[in-house]
Amino acid sequence: MKSAIRSLVTTAMLATALAGRASATAVTATTYYVSVGDSMAAGFEPIERFTHGYANQLYRDVRGEIPGLRLKKLGCPGETIDTMINGGICQYPTGSQLKEAVAFLKAHPGQIKFITIDIGGNDWLEACFDGVLIDVACTRAILPDLTAGIQFILGRLQNAAPGVPIAGMTYHDPFLGFWVLAPVHGPDIAHQDQEADAVLDAGLTDAYLDSGAVVADIAGPDFFDTANFIDMVWTQKWGQIPVNVANACKWTWFCSLNFTGDVHPNTAGYGVIAEAFEEALGL
Repeated sequence: MKSAIRSLVTTAMLATALAGRASATAVTATTYYVSVGDSMAAGFEPIERFTHGYANQLYRDVRGEIPGLRLKKLGCPGETIDTMINGGICQYPTGSQLKEAVAFLKAHPGQIKFITIDIGGNDWLEACFDGVLIDVACTRAILPDLTAGIQFILGRLQNAAPGVPIAGMTYHDPFLGFWVLAPVHGPDIAHQDQEADAVLDAGLTDAYLDSGAVVADIAGPDFFDTANFIDMVWTQKWGQIPVNVANACKWTWFCSLNFTGDVHPNTAGYGVIAEAFEEALGL
């Protein structure tokens, strides 16, 4: 009788241990956040290169709430829509960033938590920027091709990972910094560049939403507030300037002493972008 009781107790303890182990395994199962895009997705900065970008900060912000989450970061500095699809800048085993992303998504079914993407900014600047001014008419003219390219990329990602949330983003406007940097006509330059940026961001937003993605509106009033020339703030270096100009100088390298004209966000700016993605994805 005692032997039977001991056997039952041992069996129960073993079952409990196995259940606990299975539960722990389920909780810590590996899942992935996949980041694709250009130099901003890569997290480029002229000093702290590639370690404090929005993908890195977003991952660090949410991994405590998503046990087992890992970051798969595929972004490529200088990437355009064409090179993302066909390759030509960064080296990927499969030939292009999009092919690499699709291969990774297909290799991890049911393990992808969400995807972020930013692309199109380099296409826009190559076509429409003369070094100071961005042509508004050119921006409008290239939007159909940008939209078609983004929707093609999103379609491939969605086919590879059905039902996985995807978040795209608008672009900040570092060229607002010309307000304080240009010795002549700085405010006029900033206004024209912001008008072009607004056209681009509206087109990108439509492209993402029409494809079923959500949008991290980093240009919006809760973040870089790029359209806000009305509200003024005091800065020690430049005196009173519009809040959008102040944000561009505060959160990018554009107005910095050693890296003047660098359009990339600094670490704090990438943190703002990460917050916009968190809000868009409901994280």
